[in-house]
Amino acid sequence: SPSAFVFIRRFAKVAGIARTLPTAPRSTTELLANYLVELTLQEDRMRVYLPSLLCAAAIWLALKTRGEQPWSAALQQHSTYTEADLQLCVRDLHGLHGKAASSGLQAVYKKYAQE
Repeated sequence: SPSAFVFIRRFAKVAGIARTLPTAPRSTTELLANYLVELTLQEDRMRVYLPSLLCAAAIWLALKTRGEQPWSAALQQHSTYTEADLQLCVRDLHGLHGKAASSGLQAVYKKYAQE
């Protein structure tokens, strides 16, 4: 099955937050979504979620955090998830994000703090 990074690229493109050229800088919203997905790689409890659901929830939370419309008909169609489907995963992602700076696992936090 596809990895989370296949889904995050696909959903970011549908959401209109993906960079258009490989050399272009990533948007803050795209960086945040990628950061959230990478945080899940360090947490065994996040393995209960399918990679596609994790990525859809990361896109939703990144868009919401940045004050953008968090979910569209296009995202629902491409991901097959409704906003209601995402909410438990979004809650867990939000918790990870809130604890990231004080976590003992700092590699992902430091990586994205530099961008």
